[in-house]
This record gives sequence, structure tokens and C-alpha cells, in this order.
Amino acid sequence: TQSTWGDFIFLNFQKMHRVRALQCHLAPLTIIPESCASSSMSTSKALRIWLDRYHIDARDELFTLTQTDPLFCHDYSIPMHELQEITWRRLKRINEVFKYGQNLMAMEEDKSLYNLAICDALYYFDTSIIVRVGAQFGLWFGTLLFLGTDRHTRYYERVASMELAGCFALTELGHGSNARAIETTATYNPASQTFVVHTPTESAQKYLIGNGLTAEMSTVFAQLFVNGVHYGVHAFIVPLRNPDRTVYKGVKIASCGHKMGLNGVDNGRFWFDNVEIPRENLLNKYGDVTVEGVYESPIPDNDMRFAATLSALVVGRVMMVQGANNMAKIGVATAIKYAEQRRQFGKLNEPERKIMEYTSHQRKLLPIVAQCYAFIPAIHHLAGLMLDRSDDVAEQFKRTKEIHFLASGLKSLSGWHMASSLQSCREACGGQGFKSNNRIGILKADGDAWLTFEGDNSVLMQQVGKPLMKDYEKLFTGSKISKKLLFASRHLKCNPLQFPFPVVWDDGDNQWAKDSSLDKAEGSYEYMTDLQWLETVMEARELFIFDLLLKRYAAAKADARSDFDAWNVCSDLAADGSKAHIERHILKCFRADLEIPSAAAIRPMLIKLGALWALWTLTHDSRFLALQLLPVGVMSAMDEQINVLLTQLRPHAETLVDGFGIPDHLLGVCAKDYVHANSYQKALTSSSFHGKAAL
Repeated sequence: TQSTWGDFIFLNFQKMHRVRALQCHLAPLTIIPESCASSSMSTSKALRIWLDRYHIDARDELFTLTQTDPLFCHDYSIPMHELQEITWRRLKRINEVFKYGQNLMAMEEDKSLYNLAICDALYYFDTSIIVRVGAQFGLWFGTLLFLGTDRHTRYYERVASMELAGCFALTELGHGSNARAIETTATYNPASQTFVVHTPTESAQKYLIGNGLTAEMSTVFAQLFVNGVHYGVHAFIVPLRNPDRTVYKGVKIASCGHKMGLNGVDNGRFWFDNVEIPRENLLNKYGDVTVEGVYESPIPDNDMRFAATLSALVVGRVMMVQGANNMAKIGVATAIKYAEQRRQFGKLNEPERKIMEYTSHQRKLLPIVAQCYAFIPAIHHLAGLMLDRSDDVAEQFKRTKEIHFLASGLKSLSGWHMASSLQSCREACGGQGFKSNNRIGILKADGDAWLTFEGDNSVLMQQVGKPLMKDYEKLFTGSKISKKLLFASRHLKCNPLQFPFPVVWDDGDNQWAKDSSLDKAEGSYEYMTDLQWLETVMEARELFIFDLLLKRYAAAKADARSDFDAWNVCSDLAADGSKAHIERHILKCFRADLEIPSAAAIRPMLIKLGALWALWTLTHDSRFLALQLLPVGVMSAMDEQINVLLTQLRPHAETLVDGFGIPDHLLGVCAKDYVHANSYQKALTSSSFHGKAAL
């Protein structure tokens, strides 16, 4: 017999509910496993192992360096140009100790994991330095490694040692997200066997380029012209400065000035006035020009070649997902540790209550903790895809498309998660959250860049939505099921052209919401913490959004609208569908990683965190609420279940944030002892105002 989506979901709700209800009666709820019950420290260590997974000793070595080396002492009142110089010196020290450039040059999986671990830990220290890691190594060196060929290996040693500073110049004043339309040109001159790089308009100036004032050379992206034929965007090595640090002939360099954050990054802008560079300075892995002026490429398709050329950006986005989550971790760890000390209000003649005891405060902070944990498996999955490189161009292009798809979605969601989390943490800390030495405000200002650089988040979500819409169109017409949508085969047991939309939830004999035994059974809503049930709900949400999207798009096309206009009226649904898809992916990865060995001792706690994140995500999704996929009573119960989970997790709040593995000196000063941190004696030794903190 055929069944609709609604029938399938109802039957699964029934089955999962009864299993969960039976489990409820058979076994008491355990959050802390017996093996860890006697020691919160062992639990936090187990959590950290599950979170970090590799090269934990190297991370701790970095933390020790930032605590003991005076070069890494934070001073939030330092002038911008001095901060930029110190940040570069800090990066050199990091590279000297941890051999970051040498590891990158080796291109070995374990050394790549080592570098990822260093970056992960470095995010806890300072975001400016990690952006400069990305500029020098991820982008400048990355383009040499992955877009260049043997003729560019002569640069490797000097770049790896930071003797040769460089940058990555793609963004222009007039073009950021639409990189395909950049205006800078590179025209081949066969007579001199050179390319002439030129900035034709003011809007074509290279803009907000990290390391721009330090760099001696740059990977510059420009439109390639050979014998009057346009071959699209290519990458070139262009000198910016001479060996004596004077500006190279035909190049103009200026600072982007003071910014709202990331002022340890020397963002610059460039203009090129017919700058000649040797033919060999074309990074020619995917396209080359012979001495005679003949263009050659192993990828004949312009779109494929453009995507392959920009593949270097993927590494940056992977690191940014990791970094956004880490910034949220710093904020919420500081806020929770402060909330376990800070007391406000209470009964007369009794000690005031810790503010962490208030449900409103728990709802502000614990879902952030859950979200930080929920993102981790998806981050590890993405990093694994990135490290699994292929020498086959077609295979690597296919893999890069998958990485770009996931990295774009995760970069957007992690950035929004970070921004909203830090705002909540700032408010949760009151006036302490407003102080720079408690780090939350600094991270808010620095992290705001995550919402737009390396791709505007809203644009990236539409880039996720377009291929998904095509996949769903094929799915619904029965022509093809992509790997991303294999889960839908469980739902679409009927002819995909005939099932009813929307599902009428209060009609039919199989409605579990009408089943009195389900409504009245003791603990009947325990199934709501079942991650399989929650993933099924997320699947249904995604399916219904894309069905609605395709119907709206078809209606727009029926009104004789152009492809652009039809897409434009659907872009909000596309973004919501993309969000639903990536969130389902996050939960899928989370469930999978509950089975790895390091999860065994802490699985009950992780399940509660995953359930809290999923319930919070669903109940705070306006599109999901508008779809009315679940009865009002069930939605209300889901919100109540959030409070149940908060009650269960609240005693372990500090253990959970200790599991992040962030050392005390990298948290806000109010996290450890906010009274002592604000004492007069501490003011006397403060560096915040260069000795003028106490008068």
C-alpha cells in the first residue's frame, strides 16, 4: 500500500514514542556515567577528547606558550599599527615553534591535522592572528601549492618560513561575493612574454586584503585576455614591494584604516597601473599560456575551471566554521563560570541565588553550549573531506563541489550562531560583559566579520539552495535521487507526483496526536529527546520547505517571469530550505559520532545536548512553525521538554564548558573570580591603561 509523508512520520512517531516510553519505565535517566560520576574532571576530559580528538598535546603546548611568553600578553588599548606589528611577530613565533609552514608544504595528512589543531587552539587566543595565518598560509601559500605547478616551487621555502610575506587579492571594492565579475585585467603580451596587470577603474581596486601592508607579493585574481580572447578569472603572482620594501613600480598601496574589529590584521588595498609580470607568474595548474600565446587548459569548461581556481577559498571557510564555534565557546564558558559566582536576589535573610539557578538564565546560555557541541561532528566531517584530496582533476572537482556546498552552509550557520551567542553572553554577564578584558565584546567586534568575509552568509545560503532545489526537482519528478537526499527514499513510498500537500494533521485514522494512550501515558513526551525522532522531524521540515519552494517557483514561471525574477521571489524559501538541510546534516553527523569510541563514557550527556540543540532549533524556526507539521499541543510539549533538559544539564554546566578545554587565561577575567579581578590590587597591575588604571 502507498503511504504519504504524513503517514510515515505518524507511524514513526508512534513507534519511537512507545520505545522511549518503555525505556523510561525500565531504566532511570543517567546523565553522568558511573565511570565518571565521582569526578567532574574526568568527565570534562572525556568531553574534550570527544571534541578535540587529535593532537591535544600540541594544543596544550600552544596554550602554555600564550601564557608564558610575554609577546602574547593581551593589551586591549594598544594602537592599531603597533597591534598589527605585534600580531605579525606573534605569528612568526608560532611558525617558528610549531613549523606551520613546513607542515603545510609537506602535504601529509597527519601534519595537516596538526596544523588544524594549532589553528583550532589559536582561535582561543586571538582572532586577528588566525586571520593572518589564513592570509599567509591558507591563501597565499595555499594558492601556490594548489593552483601552481613545479615552476612555482622556488617560492615554497621562503613562504613557509615567512621570509616572503604574501597575501591573497581577490576581493575588489566593487565585487566581493560575485568574484566572477571582478574588473582587474591581465593581458598577455607575446612580444615580451609577460602579462600586464591593470586596475581599469576605482571600483576595481583590490580591497580589504589581509596582510596587505606587510606582503611583498600577492596572488592576484584577474580576468585573463590572450589575443583579444577572454578566458575568465585566473590567478597570478604579482610583486607588491621591492627587496628594500619600497613599493613596486606601477603598484599603489593604501591602508583600509581602522575597523570595528580585527585591527591586528593589516587590511590593505592595491591599484595596478599596467604592471608587467613574467609569463611564469601565472598559476597554471588549471590554465596556461604558451610562449606563442596559445591558451591551454585540462578543464575546457569555463565554469568548472573557475570553480577549481577558487578552490583555495574552501580551506578558509573550513577554518572559519571551526573558529566561529570557538568564539561562541569562549563567550559561553566565560558567561557560565561568571553565572556560577554571581548572586542576585533571594529570600530575606538568606544568601542570594546564583544567577545560573534562574531558568531564564539557563535558557539564555545552555542552548549555546548544546549548539557548540552539536557543530563539532559536522566540523570534523568537513575537515575530513578537505584532507581527502585526489590527483584526478575531475574527481577533485567533484569533491571540491561537495566541500564548497557544505562549507558554505556551515560557515553561514556557525557565523550566525556565533554572533547571536556572543550577544546573549554579553547580556548574561551584564556590565562585566561590556569590559574588553572579559573578551566577549572584543570577540563580538572581531567575529562580526565572519558574517560577510570569505562570502556573505546570505549569499552563501542561496548558493546552497540552488543545487538543492535542482536535486529536489529531480526527486519529486522521480527522475533521480542525489546522495544528499537518499533519506527521502524512506518517505516517498508513493508516486512523488500524487502525494497530498500540505498533510492534514487532524484527519485520518493513523494520527498519533489523536491517540489518547499517547496523550495520557506517563512520560509520553520522552520520545522528544530521541535523536532519531528529531532527525525525522528535520527531514520532514526540509522536504516540505522544498516542495513549497518548487511550487512557488513554478507559479512564478507560469506568470511568465524570467528565471531571475522567479528565483528572486523564492530566495527566502531557498535560504530556509538550505538552513533546514544543513541543520539536518549537523544532527546526522552528531548521531554518527555518538558511536565513536571516545563517546562511550559520555554518550548519555551527549544525547541530552543533541536533543536540546535540536528541540531549540526547531521551536525557534519560524518557517517550521508556519508549516504546522506538528499539532500545537506537541509543539508546546517540545518547549516544555527543553526546560526538562535544562534542569537535567544545569548541574553539569561548568563541566560541559570545561570540556571545551579552554585554559583559564584565555577566558574573560570574570570567569575565575570576578571580585578579585576587579579589586584595587589588580587595578594597580593592570596593563589596560598603561599604568594609569589606578589613580
